[in-house]
Amino acid sequence: MVPEGDGGLEPLHAVYRKGVLPVVEDTLRDGQCRVVSFFDRVRVRRVPLAEVERIDPDRCAVRNINTPEEYYRFRDGGS
Repeated sequence: MVPEGDGGLEPLHAVYRKGVLPVVEDTLRDGQCRVVSFFDRVRVRRVPLAEVERIDPDRCAVRNINTPEEYYRFRDGGS
């Protein structure tokens, strides 16, 4: 299950079955390093962010944290 918003898929916030591991390994061996590189070889359920918001109104589960400052702000309860 991969959350999908206006900006596209959020593959780093997805839930993957263990069964996709061989496909992921094959994809990496083929030199494809993008997270979404194997999506065309497995079944992907796209979950609209509106559905995520039903259980996570603040979208904490799909928040991108790219710097230490963003991490500390989020950890300390900031937005």
